[in-house]
Amino acid sequence: MTGIGADGALVRREIGEQPAVLAETVTRLMEPAREAASAMRARPVDLAVLTGRGSSANAAQYGRYLVEIASALPVSIAAPSLVTMYERVPPWSNAAVIAVSQSGQGSDVVEVARAASRVGALTVAVTNDASSPLAAEVAWPLVTPAGVERSVPATKTYTTALLALALLARNLSDDAEAHGLGDRQLARLEDAAEHVLASEERIAEAANHLATATRCVVIGRGLNRSTAYEVALKIQETAYLLAQAHGASDFMHGPLAVIEEDFRVVAFVAGGPTAPAVIEALRRARERGARSLVICDGREAAAAARTVADDVVELRTGLSEALSPIGLTIAGQLLALHTALGRGLSPEKPRALGKVTVTR
Repeated sequence: MTGIGADGALVRREIGEQPAVLAETVTRLMEPAREAASAMRARPVDLAVLTGRGSSANAAQYGRYLVEIASALPVSIAAPSLVTMYERVPPWSNAAVIAVSQSGQGSDVVEVARAASRVGALTVAVTNDASSPLAAEVAWPLVTPAGVERSVPATKTYTTALLALALLARNLSDDAEAHGLGDRQLARLEDAAEHVLASEERIAEAANHLATATRCVVIGRGLNRSTAYEVALKIQETAYLLAQAHGASDFMHGPLAVIEEDFRVVAFVAGGPTAPAVIEALRRARERGARSLVICDGREAAAAARTVADDVVELRTGLSEALSPIGLTIAGQLLALHTALGRGLSPEKPRALGKVTVTR
């Protein structure tokens, strides 16, 4: 681990807990995820609906892609304000409503779960607190072993939420191995997370790319679209740097126009069918004078990125594309941490923010 002072020690310790906590999540949640998936198959459910706020909304975005890929079940994202502000509850009687709240305290997410139960939906929660209002509200709580997270930026609670959703998707799949969710992939998670942590010095060096920036764009696509959104959130809340997240294709449909000389772009790329779209977005950004940093998982992705990027951090976790957002997000957490420290800021208690944000 690189030298980190008191201002970053707590968040760095919680980032470092992830290898063990991810391994424990697989052990603890495999059976509850199997039971929840069995209940969804038995109904039968013809729609899955995910909801969350902040980092939990980013986890839900990952779940949307992965559940639909693995199960072919249509999946949508529900805006909590549909229930809390507009007082409209869709006819979810044949739906599985999956509410994500790391603390389980988000009142709007709890209200969505409660409304879903009232109209006969099958309800699932992903949270790290078994005693939370959300866990009590649903039929199938998937409670991660992340435990109490003391630093304000979500780290281990976020990646374990991703893994809980991956375990649910695995158990909804007719071919978990083909979807990158087989036993061998899950068994790699602890070592993969350790590999990312061992790359910290290289990531800290790459953080210099953002130390003097005033704004940046963070891009990904497909399963790693959620990674872009989560890392942009981390950069904003810890380094006070305006970071706008986009899917690579969305980036080409307008935001590309804001790119100018010396603009900073951060991208996350793993293998799979979406990688060429991210590389093309980076190529277009470079044509407009942007400076780009790419964090890649895999040799082929890194080789492609080096043709268009100013700096490439190459990871080799061995994870499938389906699980790559877990490793890439840990790398993004380290990037945000070292960006904040490089800007002389404390990443642990961002101004204006608390650990639990209550919205309606």
